Amino acid sequence: MSTSIPAQSEEHQSREALAQMLWTGGIIGFFLIQALIWTVAITLTQNDPSHAVVADLDERVSSSDDRRAAKLASDRLGWNASVSVVSPDSPTAKRTVQIRILDQMGQPVPAQNLEVFGFHRARVTERKTLTLQSISPGVWQVNDTMNRAGWWRFEGSASLGTDRYQFELTEFLQL
Repeated sequence: MSTSIPAQSEEHQSREALAQMLWTGGIIGFFLIQALIWTVAITLTQNDPSHAVVADLDERVSSSDDRRAAKLASDRLGWNASVSVVSPDSPTAKRTVQIRILDQMGQPVPAQNLEVFGFHRARVTERKTLTLQSISPGVWQVNDTMNRAGWWRFEGSASLGTDRYQFELTEFLQL
C-alpha cells in the first residue's frame, strides 16, 4: 500500500504565499519603524544642548586634590554665598538677580574680586561668565539677561586679600 501526499490545491498555495508575504512585510515594516524612531531620537538629542559633554571635565577631574584643598581652605573662612531675585520698585521694571557674600557673623564681605559662572540646569552647556555690578559691600547684581525660570547653578569665587572663597549654589529662580 502506498501512501501519497495529497497535492496542495492552488488556493492553498496562494494563501501560503500571501501569508509569507504579509509576515515578511510586517517584520521589515517593524524594523523600518524602529529605524525611523531611532533616527528621530538621535537627531533630537544631538541638537539639544542639554545632552552635551560638560566643558573642561577632564581638567576638573584630574585636579581633584588641588580643588579639594582649595575648598577646605575656603570652608575654613566661614563665608556664605546666597543668590536671590529682587523685585523692582516699579511693576514694569525687570527683576534682577543678586549675589551676596556674608562672613560668619552675617556681615557683608567686601570682596575685591568676584567671578561667577552660571547656567540653567536644563542647559548645562550654556555655561557663561556672569557680568556683575557691585551694589554695596558684599552685594553684587547680575547684569546678564536671565529670563528662564527654574533651577540655576552658580559656581564662583570671591577674594579678599589672600583669602579666597569658593562656592557652588543651586537655586530655583522665579524670574
